[in-house]
Amino acid sequence: MVEPHARRPYGIGLFTRYLIEGLAGNTDLAPIGNGDGKLDSAEIYVYAAEMVELAARKTFGLLQNPSIAVRPRRW
Repeated sequence: MVEPHARRPYGIGLFTRYLIEGLAGNTDLAPIGNGDGKLDSAEIYVYAAEMVELAARKTFGLLQNPSIAVRPRRW
């Protein structure tokens, strides 16, 4: 059994970790980003989701699929 503190070496969850990394600029790098020096919500989501899926599988043997909810605009 893995101790709870070993599951979170940074004291934060996987999604939070990769969201922070993405906001720091990793989101804009290839192959996910387009390298334009700007971050958009699609790049941030794709980066965080891909990294969480990979890290959860490799580190814990678990399947995690982050999702995004978009509200329709009210005009």
